[in-house]
Amino acid sequence: MSWICRNCETENPDSLDVCEVCETHAPKIVDFQYDKVLFGKPIMIRWQTEHCENMSIYYKGETIDVSGKDSYSIDKPDESNISFMLSNSEITTRTVNFKMDFIERPSISFSADKSKLRSGRKEQSTLSWNIENARKAYLIIADNRTEIPLIGNQTVYPDVTTNYIVEAQALDNESYFSEELQIGVFYECAISFSADKEYVFPSLPVLLTWNVTNATKVWLGSEEVEPCGSKTVEPTSDTVYILQAKDQFGMKNERLTVKTFPIKQANILLASPPNFTIKQTFTINRPKYNVEVKFPTINIDWITVEVPKVKSLTEAGLFQKLSPPLPKTSFNLMSSIKKVFNHIIRK
Repeated sequence: MSWICRNCETENPDSLDVCEVCETHAPKIVDFQYDKVLFGKPIMIRWQTEHCENMSIYYKGETIDVSGKDSYSIDKPDESNISFMLSNSEITTRTVNFKMDFIERPSISFSADKSKLRSGRKEQSTLSWNIENARKAYLIIADNRTEIPLIGNQTVYPDVTTNYIVEAQALDNESYFSEELQIGVFYECAISFSADKEYVFPSLPVLLTWNVTNATKVWLGSEEVEPCGSKTVEPTSDTVYILQAKDQFGMKNERLTVKTFPIKQANILLASPPNFTIKQTFTINRPKYNVEVKFPTINIDWITVEVPKVKSLTEAGLFQKLSPPLPKTSFNLMSSIKKVFNHIIRK
């Protein structure tokens, strides 16, 4: 870059403050100052000039007129290079470059080896961090803020979903930067899947019923369904039905098999029973009963007992036919004799 002296039309490099032919003075910055601040924070720059009538700043692709000023505030400095364009009535524009130094922002690396834990199992996760360009660091859990080394780790056992924050104090002793992560604690999904029939004839309806808890999505086969529901199916052969559920930990599935009877067996089972027709007539007559009871004659030395003979029922004038047959009885001679003696003695 160069500037041209209008008095002698000499082109001079920007590094020269005086024309090397006619010694015309070029405008220059005799003092440039700025507050060394944290990278990205607002910065105030200040300067003093000589032989300068017009002045502008070129920063981050933008030209700003600062003629007649001796300071300027940059709201979000993220570029260290800044240029000043100086001119007066005796020379063309002269460019002067400066480089600003900033305090580096803290660099925070913060992670957990497990970001999702299963509820009710007392599972653990290890937090790890590595912090650079910082003076101090803190670990914040809920309302508890604890100072930690710039490099370290800690094992935690959350019962519920918890946020963890690592906070770093910048080297300017004023600014703080932080990184946050969350460890979620979730219940695993539970699947209940059943059918009202395990065996069925081909094409007959079967009712599938399911209930899934703690799932984000549920599919029956390739069809997305509600977590709780039912569906009627008509399998024509042995069929496996798959219920899939997605939770915070991935995919789970349950399989259900409905079996059908083979076609030949089904035809046999479904066949109509044979009809029997009996055309011959049978006549069954009940038998006639003729009961005659005979008692023996008992002779005792001083007593003669003769049991009268009993006529048959027919002879006695009883013509009632007995049905069913009379039951068979057993006759005991000695028992009968004892009964006769007892009767005689009581007389």
